Amino acid sequence: MSPARKQIEGAQHDEATTAMLLEIRKHIVEETVSMNPAFDFEGLDEEVAQALVDLSHYGERSREHLTRYARQRANQFVWLRASNAQYAKQHSNLLTAEVD
Repeated sequence: MSPARKQIEGAQHDEATTAMLLEIRKHIVEETVSMNPAFDFEGLDEEVAQALVDLSHYGERSREHLTRYARQRANQFVWLRASNAQYAKQHSNLLTAEVD
C-alpha cells in the first residue's frame, strides 16, 4: 500500500469519504503526470493526499472544493519542483563556467 493511500485511510473518515478522497487523489495525480510524463513527480502523490486530508479535516466534503484544492496543491508542487530544478541547473552552469 502506498504511503499516500495510508495517509488518507489513516485520517479515519467514513468509507464513502475515504473512497472519494482516494478517487480524487488518483485523478489529480494522473492528470498532473499526463501533462509532462518526463518530469520528476516524486512526492506528488503524498502532496495531493496531504492536501485532501488537510482540507477534509476541517469538514470539507464537497467533491468540487476538494478537487480544486488538490489540483492547486499539485500545481504548486510542480511549479516549486520546476523552479528548484531550474535554479540548480543555472547554479551548476555558473560553477562549471567558473572552473573553465
